[in-house]
Formats: sequence, structure tokens, C-alpha cells
Amino acid sequence: MVIGGLNEAIIKHARASADWKHYSAADFAYTVADSVNVQLFEAKLPKLLIGFDTRLKLKAGSYYFEGDSVSLKHHCDLPPDLGYLDTVIAIIHNMTHLYTDINKPKGQWYHSSEFRKEMAQWGITVAENGEATGVDALIFPDVLKLIGMESLEPDLVDHDFESKLNSTEPNETVVLNVIEPKPKIQKAPTKMKKWSCSCNKPTNVRCATKLQAYCTVCGADFELQL
Repeated sequence: MVIGGLNEAIIKHARASADWKHYSAADFAYTVADSVNVQLFEAKLPKLLIGFDTRLKLKAGSYYFEGDSVSLKHHCDLPPDLGYLDTVIAIIHNMTHLYTDINKPKGQWYHSSEFRKEMAQWGITVAENGEATGVDALIFPDVLKLIGMESLEPDLVDHDFESKLNSTEPNETVVLNVIEPKPKIQKAPTKMKKWSCSCNKPTNVRCATKLQAYCTVCGADFELQL
């Protein structure tokens, strides 16, 4: 059996295993991967094999260049507890690895400047370790819409790109009014900024645009944290 056929058989098995503990996460991840392949890569990439590993420390997961421990290629592992938005970003990340794996020389693999350039075209800014640090408010919402995930756009308002896996933070009720930025001639990745209220244990909101909001607990406006 060729690599593509083997991977497709594994994927079919995973998506049919309703009693598997990672079934829901896998089914969503594969749905995103299929859409990303069609809409962002013109359906030219092979199937991405997606696994889950609780030992991973980065939301981006891990892609196996040159095959995994049992010789399977085009395979990535994700942390099993990612939310929907982080899963979408991680899938775009690993599909970009897959693209560079089969189309670029080895020196441009991993989290090279070429990889970060590829990610930037989808509106995702990544650090040298590959972890997403922010999104471009003029590009990424259009990418979400293109892959059929526009319902996740509101999650960008208070999404914490810097939070570690398994972290918990109070989720107070806030009233938000996000002022959209004016279109720019040149599109460049922008980092989400942190805003906080005046509570003793403040609620934090992250937004790439100017924010007009107040906390319904302390009544104070959210202030930009420098």
C-alpha cells in the first residue's frame, strides 16, 4: 500500500471510531485540514495524518519531517486539549510544514524564515519556535471565512496567544466595542495587544485594534498594558 493510501486508511479509521477518546478533536481537525488543503493549497497536498500527544508543550504541536517512529510520513501530533481557534491555527501551521516538506529544500524546513514568511501570508505571526504570537486583523479573518470557520472570528477579540497549555483564567462578563482599523496599503502581521480592567484579579482582553470596553464587575474601562 502506498503512503497516501495508508494515511487515508488510518484517517478513515480514526473518523469512524466514535468511542475513541480523541474522536471529536480528530474529526474537527481533519475537517479543517481538508478545507485548508483545498482553499489555501489548491488541493495539491497529500492527506495530513493527525495524532494527539499530551506531552506537547506548544499549541502548534509537532510535525514529523522524514517520517515518524514507525515510518509514517506527513504526520503531525497536536495537544489534545486545544480549543477550536487554536486547532485551526495549528492545522494551518502543520499544513504549511507539509507544504515545505514536499516542495522546499531541507534548509527551509522547520521554523525557518521561509516558513514564517509562508505563515505570514495567512495572517499568522509566529516566533522562531513556531508558536503563533498574533494574527493580522486585515488578513486572518478572511482566511477563516475562506476555510468555512468564520464563526470563530469573535474568539479573536480576547484570544490569548501567549497563554500556556492547560492554563486557566477567570472569564468575567465584559461589554466590548471593537473599532475596526482603516485598510492599509501594505498588509503586515500585527501583534495582539493586552488590555486589563481594575479588578483586584483583573480580567485581560487581547485585541489587535483600538478597544473601547468596560468591565461589568469593577465598572472601569479596559486600559492598554504596555
